[in-house]
Amino acid sequence: MLAVATAFNAEREVCYSSRECPNIEELMAVFSDEPRRTEIQRNNNIVLLEGRDAIAADHLRVASSFTGRRVETTSMAVQGRNVLMLQLNWDPGAAEPNPFTSVLRIEDGKVAHWVLVAP
Repeated sequence: MLAVATAFNAEREVCYSSRECPNIEELMAVFSDEPRRTEIQRNNNIVLLEGRDAIAADHLRVASSFTGRRVETTSMAVQGRNVLMLQLNWDPGAAEPNPFTSVLRIEDGKVAHWVLVAP
């Protein structure tokens, strides 16, 4: 489980390093065929992205909007098929990072569901 989470984080780092997300295919290979992403934003809006195309488009949006973003994982824990990650977004020029939590559900060695919670 940790290997999948580590690969997921590594591919996101490469994606966000360039405006074009040069490794979008490699990043999407970490996900299952029909992944879901649920994002709970600071304003309590919940965004549900279903399927590879929607998740790929979202990563491309982040790469172009926050080119150079670094994601730091401060801790990871595994419970069954779930991986909990406490993370920090370091945006270029920001004085301090934005904390968030990611929960990955791993099925058959792929990310099947990703929940991102930002306070």
